[in-house]
Amino acid sequence: MGNLKNDLINAYKEGNFLQVVYQQYRGEQENRSRLSEELIILHNEGLLDVIERFRSLENKSGNGHDFFLTRHILEKILQHLNAPIQSVMDCVSHLVSEAGQDMAATALIGPFIDFCAAEPSRPEESLKQILASSGQFDDLLTATIIAGSRIDTGYYLSEAIKLTEHENIEIRKRAVFSLGSIQYPQDATLLNRAFDCLELSVSKENDDSLLGNLTKSTFNLYKLDKTQEERIIHIINSAMLRGDIHVLYAASELIGFYLNEIPETLLDIILGHLSKVSPEHKGTLDNIDFGLVKLLGKEDPTRGIVFLEGLLLANSKDISLDIFDSVVHEIYKNKKNVLNKLLTRWFLRGDRVLCRGIQSVINKAHDHDILLEIDSSELAYTDSLNIVFFARKTIGYLFFKPVTAASVIVSLMHHTTDDETLNELGELLFYPLLVNFSGKVNDYMVQQVKDESGKVKATIIKAIKKINKYLDDLKSTGTVRVLHPSQTHRDAHLKHFSRIMSESFKKAEKESVFLSIVSKSVLLYGKKSICYVSGPDELSNRMETPLQMHGSDVEIPRMELIDPYGLDYMLRVFRAEQRKK
Repeated sequence: MGNLKNDLINAYKEGNFLQVVYQQYRGEQENRSRLSEELIILHNEGLLDVIERFRSLENKSGNGHDFFLTRHILEKILQHLNAPIQSVMDCVSHLVSEAGQDMAATALIGPFIDFCAAEPSRPEESLKQILASSGQFDDLLTATIIAGSRIDTGYYLSEAIKLTEHENIEIRKRAVFSLGSIQYPQDATLLNRAFDCLELSVSKENDDSLLGNLTKSTFNLYKLDKTQEERIIHIINSAMLRGDIHVLYAASELIGFYLNEIPETLLDIILGHLSKVSPEHKGTLDNIDFGLVKLLGKEDPTRGIVFLEGLLLANSKDISLDIFDSVVHEIYKNKKNVLNKLLTRWFLRGDRVLCRGIQSVINKAHDHDILLEIDSSELAYTDSLNIVFFARKTIGYLFFKPVTAASVIVSLMHHTTDDETLNELGELLFYPLLVNFSGKVNDYMVQQVKDESGKVKATIIKAIKKINKYLDDLKSTGTVRVLHPSQTHRDAHLKHFSRIMSESFKKAEKESVFLSIVSKSVLLYGKKSICYVSGPDELSNRMETPLQMHGSDVEIPRMELIDPYGLDYMLRVFRAEQRKK
């Protein structure tokens, strides 16, 4: 590194201090440690002012250094620097503001807390500066109280409680938030004072953002004292009744990250309020997504199912199951047979948003067929008419997953003793499933019939015989010219189909995480792919990769070629029809 001390001093004088610091920090780990130590020594000896130079750091390109990596250097050394509190506050506020909405924006707050806590006078002076700054340093209030509480918890708790009555709403917001962030000792008296303050605040405050902070603080206090269950239920419920989007977001964080710590009564209250979430609030929906995964993974997933169902039905025009990526994946794994339960429950209801949710889950299976069974607990007291309704809904939404649809219909057969209903299910198995997919569905049915018995076996055998006769009759007609388009028509159709597939692939590529981080090459011909990789000696090494064949079979529905409009109309009817409720 040469003479690091002289390099830093010269750079400080020449005005390129941050660029030199950044370049030195990009070196080896050993060099980073030396850099940090040297900066602390030079600053504390008065040879340069690190705080003053970092105050000029800006988050923009073309300045010769990366903003966040350069700021990280200050984060490492701040607590070891001797500097006036006001200049540090000014520098920290500037750097947090420059970071904007980045997730790392507040990473400097922790080191600022450590800096303040290192000297008893610093949090006291910081608090004075905040109250005198007319809003400039408001965002440092919580950090200041946390730092002060490490020195004298009782005093700074009293200051925080006092500030919850401040005339400035921004001060009150941060004071309320700080009540849940203080590191309390094992002293029930201090916690009770904080709870008393929150109860008073929730009774008179109406600001949504403040009530959101209050919700978080209340739950943080509860985690320290689980005997306060009744109080936190009252406080959080009151906040949710008076608040709006910020309170809903705070509550969604609770179920997203602390679900197992929430009392049952409070959980029901939170879920009831979260059903009012707006489709526009993506962050809240993401938190709900995380929470729902945990609810559906419980031994009894009923609470999660009822909440998810209610949320989708209440926002059927704006929210679909696809929004909850983690939930779709959890249902797809079908742990504890959640998918079977939802399939039975939602197809029996017949609501479009619910049925499309099942369709989304099943469509996640790209390389294999999912075999499903009916949840008998959801099918109880269901008459023969509803069973047929269920079967038609299954075909309407899962037609292009024909083996899955066939497995559902076979499972339905096990839940009916009525011959007429059994025959109707057999007819649906024959048409449209076996007629359109006489390959894979027929193979599945032939294999399945070996495990069946009684009337169900007889019904399946009847359907298999019927499709065999149907295919034999088709062959017996010979060549029907109208069913054999000319080569020109076939070429035109294939060209059209190829264009659609190409557009689909391009769309998928844009959304692919893998393709966004690797380069893509187009091979026009050949049996190998050749590339050159630079080794440690900076010489290019030739790499040859033999090309392998791969492919997949796609069975096109027979009626898609013979009567596409009729097939489409039938599926639309199956999807649209509803039961009388």
